[in-house]
Amino acid sequence: MGDMRDNTTSAKAVLANFDSASAKQIMQRYASEAQAASDMFAGQGGAKEKDLSARFKQLAAMADATSQAPLNKASFRKAFAEVAGECKSCHSAYK
Repeated sequence: MGDMRDNTTSAKAVLANFDSASAKQIMQRYASEAQAASDMFAGQGGAKEKDLSARFKQLAAMADATSQAPLNKASFRKAFAEVAGECKSCHSAYK
């Protein structure tokens, strides 16, 4: 999860000084990290683990779709807010 935190810091920097290529890389990293987390919880029997796997899978899909779309500062800001909201939903439920 530390990698996602670092990625969030990078995303905030990109919002301050927008660069489309960097924005795409950030979303690709979110997608990769979220998929890895989903895979880590997949196949575990508990309800919490199944929920976490599903949440991370959703986050991965959101970030992947954004990384494939043309990005400008406004669309990246909107997508980043949605991704950050999805991240926060886990923190709210499980911290």
